[in-house]
Amino acid sequence: MAAGIILCVVGLSVLAYVSDKFVEAAGSIAKHYSISPVIIGAVIVGFGTSAPEMAVSGVAAASGDSDLGIGNVIGSNVANVTLVLGAAALFAPVPIRRALLKRELIIAIGAVGLFALLVQGGLHFLDGIILLGVLAGLLAGLFGTEWDKLFRRGQQREAGSPDVPVPASASRGSLPRRDIFWLIIGIVGTIGSAQLLVEGAQRLAEALDLGSGFVGLTLVAAGTSLPELVTAAAASRRGMNELIIGNILGSNIFNSLAVGGLVGVIGATDLQDAKLAGAATVVMVICMLVMTLFVFTRGRVSRIEGAFLLAAWFVALPFTLP
Repeated sequence: MAAGIILCVVGLSVLAYVSDKFVEAAGSIAKHYSISPVIIGAVIVGFGTSAPEMAVSGVAAASGDSDLGIGNVIGSNVANVTLVLGAAALFAPVPIRRALLKRELIIAIGAVGLFALLVQGGLHFLDGIILLGVLAGLLAGLFGTEWDKLFRRGQQREAGSPDVPVPASASRGSLPRRDIFWLIIGIVGTIGSAQLLVEGAQRLAEALDLGSGFVGLTLVAAGTSLPELVTAAAASRRGMNELIIGNILGSNIFNSLAVGGLVGVIGATDLQDAKLAGAATVVMVICMLVMTLFVFTRGRVSRIEGAFLLAAWFVALPFTLP
């Protein structure tokens, strides 16, 4: 019990520092290359903060415990839109440009919905291939669209169009090594410190004699979602609101498609805990829809809505008990 508590405290301390530096480097890179912060948040930050889920769920699936891996995906998706977004909004209201996020929200809802559909009865090899294939197609389209925008902008500038602004980064030369350093250290440090947290949570769970599916939904999911939580807090302090929501949406996309796909390909087994495909999946989908409602009705997530999202996580826990 004591060892688990120590691991959690050490992991959280390291995580708080490296995540702050990670957000700063990601925002700087977005500004340097004139790339949308949502793209940076959805791809670089979203993938980086989803790496703990991928590591934990992959190891669990390889060891034959697919319930833990799938529970981690579902629990992390729920925690992202309740604990993470709720805490960020409670700290300061999160304004969101609805037009900018329309595509990312639709993709995130589709990814979570596809995972929820395929997980019924357990994830198998073909299910994993489908999820990974959809992810590959989304990434190709996302980068292709962004590259096309940059290419057209460059052509217009060469043609002397006065309506096309020259990004400030054009005169800065190469990307500062400091940003590259902290981006790498941020990802590595986030993964490493999250693993300490997960290890501590698993030891605590063993001491409390809890099932692996419920552990994945709650303790492990909360532990692997801490990178998103601290990243959102750091982004909120710096006023990078688009990075907050981009991180949450990107993380849920990668959790559902990349991590879910990995569990399906490696684990390929039926679920032992029926509630993972039942009540837990329903809670996950409802949380995504509630977040979407908040975003599109008022164009921001207020402190009251943030408090509601935080409360929703605790209210949903009893429905996932085995």
